[in-house]
Amino acid sequence: MKFLPVFSLRLRHPFYSDGGCPDFSITPTADTRGLLDNHRCVLKGDSGGARVLTPLDGEGKALIPVPNGAKFTFALELDNPDFAFFTDIDEMGNQALYSNQSGNETKLSLVTGPAHHRFANVEIRNNGNLAKSDKEAAPQFEIRFEARLVRWKYYVLLPKGETREKLRIEDTASSDPLVFGDENHTDLAKSPDSSDELAMALARQYPNMRGLRLVSDRQIPCRQASPRHLRLYLGENKLANALPNPSFRNYAKTKVRVNGALEEQDSLFQVVKFPTTSV
Repeated sequence: MKFLPVFSLRLRHPFYSDGGCPDFSITPTADTRGLLDNHRCVLKGDSGGARVLTPLDGEGKALIPVPNGAKFTFALELDNPDFAFFTDIDEMGNQALYSNQSGNETKLSLVTGPAHHRFANVEIRNNGNLAKSDKEAAPQFEIRFEARLVRWKYYVLLPKGETREKLRIEDTASSDPLVFGDENHTDLAKSPDSSDELAMALARQYPNMRGLRLVSDRQIPCRQASPRHLRLYLGENKLANALPNPSFRNYAKTKVRVNGALEEQDSLFQVVKFPTTSV
């Protein structure tokens, strides 16, 4: 027996290089399971989405067509506990239902609705656009998540002592380089920051080293694989040819200067230590 795709649901996230999102399981509610069974439909899940298929009759039409107005509801069950680290979930607020109830749009919109202890629910209504024969293209509905915007922050530990040479980071591999300017460059030995718990902990852990904090001038979206290639210099002395990118698990709130005023923003941090600054 041949089967016809009635519709598909894809999850998208710019964090991943392929643009997909493998972080969820898609599960039909009890009512939707009944709707699927009554129309002999099959739900096929994969990494990053699902498809609903229905058997065809001898004329290439759906054996039992899904009527207009029918509603498919699925639970989005989060499988990745790290999802919130690299995703802007603030946009969700109290809205926990993705739906096409506003019309024939294939990009599902967030509307107010209960999540029932799930990450979110998905509601797909048949507004007359679901496939009914093999001569019709099945619509592909999408949920698009946004990557969290973060500053990159480096704590650099150097041998204690005065130096006139300037510490700087250069991004050499990007057409849109990430700049670490003077405005958010702090010598923590000269200007301790009691509001920065990690800086204070590093000062206690490494009393014989000098700590400096360098924060990027702007926010960038979290990416699983970053195109950045950062080099660290002390004067003309290259301390690191390739600084490690901050892990999305190294998340912190950071006070940065924006047009001269302090503002708290999301950041990812990395600690790098140099027992010696000699080449």
